[in-house]
Amino acid sequence: MTNKKAPAWEHCENEKRQQYSEKGCKVVPTGKGSDFLAICPDQKPILVEVKDGCHGLTELQKKTMNEANSNGWEYRTERCGCPKSERSHS
Repeated sequence: MTNKKAPAWEHCENEKRQQYSEKGCKVVPTGKGSDFLAICPDQKPILVEVKDGCHGLTELQKKTMNEANSNGWEYRTERCGCPKSERSHS
């Protein structure tokens, strides 16, 4: 049995899912245009894209963000391992 270390992005995504769960949100995987949907008490749904590092959004993620915003939903980019001064605008 091998003991493979999870990639950094996977650890980051799991950490962010856990944070939303701890706030009482139901976390539903999406997988295309965002990583998950957070359904939180007394809030509009939040589509969340998790980025490990300072990378920007893909074209699909930008399209998903625009569609979410035009439907009154929130789209958040959550980051791990990116200094605030180096973040790309997304």
